[in-house]
Amino acid sequence: MSATNRILLILDIIKGVIAVLFGNIGLPPLVRYLIGMLHGSGPVQIQTNTLVISLVCLLITIVAYHKTENKIIKALVIICLFVPVLLIFLSYFTVMKVPMPF
Repeated sequence: MSATNRILLILDIIKGVIAVLFGNIGLPPLVRYLIGMLHGSGPVQIQTNTLVISLVCLLITIVAYHKTENKIIKALVIICLFVPVLLIFLSYFTVMKVPMPF
């Protein structure tokens, strides 16, 4: 493996980590808002600053994801983003009978 390929791989790993970090910051508040709307237990509110921060984090996630060229790292980013979100989503409903650790 040449030095150029190693540097490109390291940069792709860094972009993947950035996408995962900012995605895990931006997605959960929106998922919790969606769950609150689905439960229908009353009016659900989301604060403006939470919405802005979530959207900025998701924008950074999208840009970092699209700048990543390695397909394996892209697949890992998708897994690391959506598995926790699905667990949060399923833990609010009675689909899973096992208590979640969070």
